[in-house]
Parts: sequence; structure tokens; C-alpha cells
Amino acid sequence: MSRSQPSKAKTFILSAAIVGLALAGAAGSSSLRATPGSSDPSGGDLIHLSFAGKGTSMAWDVGVLRAAYEALPALREGRALVSGSSSGAVLATALGCRGFSEDSLAHIEENFRKFDRTIVTETPAKNAMVLLGLPTEADHSSLDHLLDVILDGDKCRPNFPMLIPAGNYELLNIRSNKPLLGIKDRTFNVADFTVTKDGQNLGKVCTYFVDKKMMGILKAVPRKELLCDLRLIETNKDMRMALLASVSEPSYFEPFVDPAPEKIIRSGDASLPRLTKRSYWGGASVDVPVQDIKRALPQIYTMSTGRAPFLQMVDKLMSQMSLVELTPLADRAKWFLDLEATMTAEMGNYLNQPQFDFPEQITKGYETAKACLESDACQPDITIQPEAHTIPANHPSGLSGDLAPYTRRGLRGLN
Repeated sequence: MSRSQPSKAKTFILSAAIVGLALAGAAGSSSLRATPGSSDPSGGDLIHLSFAGKGTSMAWDVGVLRAAYEALPALREGRALVSGSSSGAVLATALGCRGFSEDSLAHIEENFRKFDRTIVTETPAKNAMVLLGLPTEADHSSLDHLLDVILDGDKCRPNFPMLIPAGNYELLNIRSNKPLLGIKDRTFNVADFTVTKDGQNLGKVCTYFVDKKMMGILKAVPRKELLCDLRLIETNKDMRMALLASVSEPSYFEPFVDPAPEKIIRSGDASLPRLTKRSYWGGASVDVPVQDIKRALPQIYTMSTGRAPFLQMVDKLMSQMSLVELTPLADRAKWFLDLEATMTAEMGNYLNQPQFDFPEQITKGYETAKACLESDACQPDITIQPEAHTIPANHPSGLSGDLAPYTRRGLRGLN
């Protein structure tokens, strides 16, 4: 297995999520599709569309969404689940509220095409502060109005199966005040996403924000085997919390504090105490949140909107702030995909240049995804088999064994 080396550091610009919140929120709600009504516990007639975080390249996802909607009857018929991490949570939340419809897509496209992305830039001064271990996070007040737009004030509710991941700040944060040096006093277990210190299990490194339908789907996976804790979203305020939790990436926004941590359902060790505090630190630690959904619905078809590889500079910067390494986790998640709208390192660098606006990103995303869907041959070429790659015991579908036959299939088998 080989990994191509990126030619230029891809910036990690989650500030774009701020504007994306407003733009995606322009989607109308008048054409909400029915939620999946599949009676097949294997999920073989469903599509899982996962929006990977990609910062200021997020308009790429709008083009991918359009191409997928045109090509896949399952999306047009509402036989779908959505997930989204970091800036990808913007579109996932919009669709989780409004569902898939021509009206929704048209509104999203129209508003993204009007946006001048050149106002969202990275500065050398900020990068220098990050390298020196200095805080650069902004508070969340600047997001209030924009969240009102995407969530239609207080009207938007979760209506479509959705999953939004966020990292748990208290376990992830290893930042010190010394340049390029994090505090390594805990151990992250990549097999089950637990964190230990001095032999004591501290819990999971992440939380899934899920609606009731997704909560029911994930019951097919024993709670002790889920990668992340669970937090039910039922109200407009819950959706606001999930979005803030996933976009609050290190160096961009302050950690978002859960107002009701007692509602968190802890996964893994059943003896862990109930939480009295939890804060969230962005979704990058679960950039493509597909593993547990795939284990819950073994035959579901899974498509990612893609993202350029994490570059060595990004991994290095994150390693001084966060306990987890991003690239190995992303490569494990990609093992479960059937199709990915491939964004190469070169394309990511190209789209990150300030002179290339959102309309061009939409066009590039659409063209790439359309070609991938027509050829049915865009599977990730860099993957690592995850430690948990089997169907859970006593699955309601009656299926058992390895998940490998149900990955990297393309989407032509989806009716």
C-alpha cells in the first residue's frame, strides 16, 4: 500500500463552516422526503451519504450532492442516511432537517454560488501562533445568527436519519504552552477509541449526535463495541448543539460545552460513571463517520463526498494539540466505503487558493462525482483494515462474518 506525498500543505480552515451554515440554511423545507422505510435489517436498499470535513473546500460537497442526487434513485426516494463531520456537518444537518428534494438542492446551490469565499483566508500570523502553542480560538457568538438561518430559527427538527460526530475535549486536549510539544499523559487505543491513563479507562474519545431513527439503527451494534458515546438530538436546540460541537475544531473555535452531559449514553465499559461535564472539540477525529453505521447495516451502500489527504503539516500541528493522529483514523474509515468522490492532494491545494471561488468548487465537485458515479470505479486507494471489521454477533439480518464483501463494491448494485 502506498501513499502519494502531497505537494503543498493543505490548510485546515474550519472558518468556512461559519458561512456554510448560513448558505445551507437557505434550503427550503416544503419538499421534505419520507424517511427510510426499509424493512431489510441489512440495509441493502439504502445509501449512506457521508460529508467529510474539508474547510474552505466545502462547496465541493454541493457539487457532489447534486451529482449523487441525479444518479441515485435511492436519494430521490429518501432511502438514505446522512452523516457529516466538522464542516461536513453543515450539509448533513441541513439534510437531516429537510431531507433530499430538488428544492433543497436548488436553494443550496443558488446561495453557495453567490458567496465570495476569498473573505475566508488563513494568515501566516495565525499559523505562527499555532506553532508556538498559543491559543487562537474564537468564541461562538459570531455563529448565532448564521445558526438561526440554517436551523430556520427555532423551527428545524431532526426528521431524517443523521449522525454528527464530535471529539471529547477533556480526553483529546494535550496542548501545552511549549512550541510543537503536547502533553502525552494519556493513551489512545485506535481499536476501540478508548483513552486510558495509568491503566484506568477514561472513556471514549468521541460522541455521536444522533436522532431517534439513527439511535434505533445503531442498536444492532452492542453498546460496548460502539466507537463513540451517544447523544440524542430531538429538538432545534439539540441540532444547534451538534453543529457547534462538530465545527469547533482546535485553533478555530473554543470547545463547546454540553449543557446537559447527563444525557450522554456512554459506550464501552459499562462501569464508567455518569458524566458531570463534557466539552466538544470538532469532528476531525471521526472525519468519515461510517464504521458503526456499516456494522449496524452491513449491506448498506456507502458514499463519501471525499477530501484531500491530511498533510504532514496538518498532522504535525494537530499532534501538539490533540491526542489522536488524523491520517490513520481516516484511512481506517475509508476501508468501509463503496465509492468516494476522489479529491486528490493536488485538487485540494488548487481549490484552497483564494482566487478559486465557491462556484468553481461546486463545478469541480460535480464533475468529479459524476465521473465517479458513471464509471463506478472511485474507491479509496489508501485504506487500513480497521480492527472491528466484522458483523456484530446475532445481527437481526442473520448475516455474520467479515464486512469485506460489502465494501468497495461501487454503487451499481443499489436499486
